[in-house]
Amino acid sequence: MKTRILLSFLIVLLAMPALAESPNGNLRVMFSSANPTGSFSGNFDVGGGMIVPAEIEADSTFAFGILYEARMGDRWGFESGVYFADFDFEIQAAGLSLDFGSALAIPLTVGANFHFVSREHVDLYAGPLVAYTFWGNLDTPVGTAEIDGDFGFGAVAGADFRLGNSGWTFNLATRYLGTALSDASATVDVDPLLVEAGMGFRF
Repeated sequence: MKTRILLSFLIVLLAMPALAESPNGNLRVMFSSANPTGSFSGNFDVGGGMIVPAEIEADSTFAFGILYEARMGDRWGFESGVYFADFDFEIQAAGLSLDFGSALAIPLTVGANFHFVSREHVDLYAGPLVAYTFWGNLDTPVGTAEIDGDFGFGAVAGADFRLGNSGWTFNLATRYLGTALSDASATVDVDPLLVEAGMGFRF
């Protein structure tokens, strides 16, 4: 299942330049602060038949993304990308705050961007997106848990600033990704808000 999803994503990514009316796209490399907005609160199975009330949440972390947007005229573009972020999780139970483990998240995103102004020097855009997040195993102090992949929705708002008369751009964006970490014992909503800065190249 994961292989088919990844293959489908790569086909969409490679086909985007051919879908555009002209070879008119933007390749962006983004560096982000990923700030989780979700958590888990409820009864948690700690093993051995013990159920305790607990709260689990992810810490903020660094994320790296590569995205390509194919422009379909002046106003619309279709974007796909891949992100990498390693999240650390904490559990609070019985008045204690403990390390719950870490897991690598690899969201694949596809979205449609609406561009508000001219592309000449400043290009403002926003739009919805869909993400499928591959989760690596959750490495905890007591063992390793296998985590399921997760579909989610999100949105982006950003701006590209052209650097002189070149094809290079400086990029700023805010991106929300809906995703959760799930295993047999709990589902932890991560839902990171990404504050991004990076470089792009128009071609």
